[in-house]
Amino acid sequence: MSAAQPGPAQPGPAPDGAPQPEVSRRSRRNRIILWTVLAVVLVALVLLAASFLPRWWAQTVGGLVDGSFGRGAFWGLAFGIVFTLVPTLFVARAVRRWNGWKKPVTFIAAGVLLAAPNLFTLWVVVGTTSAAHAAERTMDVNAPFFRGATAWGVLVGLAAGVAIELLWRGWRERGRKLDAIRKAERDPGSVGD
Repeated sequence: MSAAQPGPAQPGPAPDGAPQPEVSRRSRRNRIILWTVLAVVLVALVLLAASFLPRWWAQTVGGLVDGSFGRGAFWGLAFGIVFTLVPTLFVARAVRRWNGWKKPVTFIAAGVLLAAPNLFTLWVVVGTTSAAHAAERTMDVNAPFFRGATAWGVLVGLAAGVAIELLWRGWRERGRKLDAIRKAERDPGSVGD
């Protein structure tokens, strides 16, 4: 074996103007096939979710509320407040200054996942598919007041989340100012006569 053996084929034209190596064409074709299969699977999952999730959510909430007006109002407020307040705090954490993109994206993704119950309810209310309409009828019978109470809970949760974030930022700013004042009082050179 000689020491100057050629390495693996590199994409692009060969130095002598010959056509591209067969390996890179195969690799490109395999990538195209892979991405096409993934796109088809993703579309199938979205279509499956669109027909399954609204009905499943309506049945789940209907079982929880069991046709009671009081339980519908209670659970609607509870879901609306909790699953809006916590995601609001996660998203607020994401918009604070960070170096990089991984932490903000992680916090926003967690916020969206935590808001899933409210997003499912919204999907039932504004959805135009037959599954959304069937889920709406199921909620009308098995979960009265749930959707309206959830809307009110979302408003309360959002207001509480924004208020908590503003109070937190104000408290942190106040702490920074107090630290600066204490530091100035301890440093005799910074105080003028």
